[in-house]
Amino acid sequence: MPNEITTEGYQSLRDHIEAEWIYIELRETEGGNVWKRVSTTDGRVKWNHEAEAQELEMEVTIGGGDGDITLPQTFAESALFDTSTGGSQLSANTFTSVTLEEETDELIIRHRVQVPQIV
Repeated sequence: MPNEITTEGYQSLRDHIEAEWIYIELRETEGGNVWKRVSTTDGRVKWNHEAEAQELEMEVTIGGGDGDITLPQTFAESALFDTSTGGSQLSANTFTSVTLEEETDELIIRHRVQVPQIV
């Protein structure tokens, strides 16, 4: 009979995710056109949760005045990866599409992952 992972085992998985799943891809449409894949080395991207939290949250703040934005720019989905190019998405998050139209517009995307997932 299979055994449940221990509390320490789940924390080890969360630590691995936080250390390795450092790339977030921002998409214009669900499953569609990719705007860009950025990592936690980009000042707009950070893990934003309490230590040892069951729910991990990566936060991305995108502004209409950012140098890599061509306005108007629409966002509707984010996906986490453990590689800067290629690879398989490890988690996807769809949200109501938002279009940045002005340089003063700002979008905060919060991509959440639960380990273990609470159903």
